[in-house]
Amino acid sequence: MKNYILQMMSGTKIMITEEETNSINLSSKGFLTIQRLNGRINISSIEFILPSSAIQSKMNEGYNSKGEKFIKKFGEWRLARDPSLNLSMQYYPEVAKDQLMSKEEFNSQKLLKDA
Repeated sequence: MKNYILQMMSGTKIMITEEETNSINLSSKGFLTIQRLNGRINISSIEFILPSSAIQSKMNEGYNSKGEKFIKKFGEWRLARDPSLNLSMQYYPEVAKDQLMSKEEFNSQKLLKDA
């Protein structure tokens, strides 16, 4: 399932699923209910909705899908628990493809899996 970032005019970012994205009608007025989050969003306050893969930010720490924490040291990703280790990209494909998640993305993905 693909994840999307819904950004509000205030700058607040919310991770939503593809199913939730497809249910949003931006041309309508009023409130959007996202039951998974137990909340409502004013549709006119939405700035954009983009696939999470399209939004890149300069990260200095990230998480892989297993929850292992990585830090960027001198431009290279290193395991946070032992930055002196040289990583084998064969065992860390998300690092090799530079597809680590921010802490917020990882926590929201955990919530999606638990739901």
